[in-house]
Amino acid sequence: LEVRRNFQDPFMMAFDRPLPVTSYGRRNVTNVPAQSLILLNDPFVTEMATRTADLLLKQVSGGDDDRIKWVYNRCFSRPPSGSEIREAKALMEQLRKTYAGKGTKATPEILWKDYLHTVFNLKSFIFLS
Repeated sequence: LEVRRNFQDPFMMAFDRPLPVTSYGRRNVTNVPAQSLILLNDPFVTEMATRTADLLLKQVSGGDDDRIKWVYNRCFSRPPSGSEIREAKALMEQLRKTYAGKGTKATPEILWKDYLHTVFNLKSFIFLS
């Protein structure tokens, strides 16, 4: 990535990217609220969730179970457990109810983008990536 000394990327700074004007012998390890907030609100993360949802919907024509398995294989390099599938389906149902309660049509693109955004915020995803 291009690094400019005077224009630091806030996303990378939240995850302890070293300053380019100094040298570091060891990377700092932190887990702070700013990191969670960046993952929830940064446009880059939202865009990646949208792109991944688009790819999912193009590649997997099956039902929710098949799509959840695709997400787990893609994001965690493993299949989901039975409880993870149940939890994912419960979240999808909750998302549908939330959108219906707001009077908004819950399109597959919106539902899967929101689900993937949630997956991107799981600790197991963050530490695996």
